[in-house]
Amino acid sequence: MPENLFDIIKLTEIAQCFYECTSVPVTVFNEKMEILAEAGRDQKICKFFDIYNSRGPCTKVLKFSGEMALSLGEPYIYS
Repeated sequence: MPENLFDIIKLTEIAQCFYECTSVPVTVFNEKMEILAEAGRDQKICKFFDIYNSRGPCTKVLKFSGEMALSLGEPYIYS
C-alpha cells in the first residue's frame, strides 16, 4: 500500500474520531483546496452551498480563513 494512501486512511479515521467525540464536522483540505478527509458531512453548513465547486462561496471563505489562520500561526477551526 502506498504511504500516502495510508496517510489518507489514517487522516479519515482521525477526522471521524474527532467528529464522534465532539459532534463538530471535519473537512481536511490540501493546499489546492481538494478534500483529503471528511467526517460529519451531513451536519456541515456548507452543505447548503456548492463546497465542491472551487469557485463557490463556501470554498472561497474556507480558503481565505485557512490562509489567515496560517499567517497567524494558528489552527483554523470553524463550527
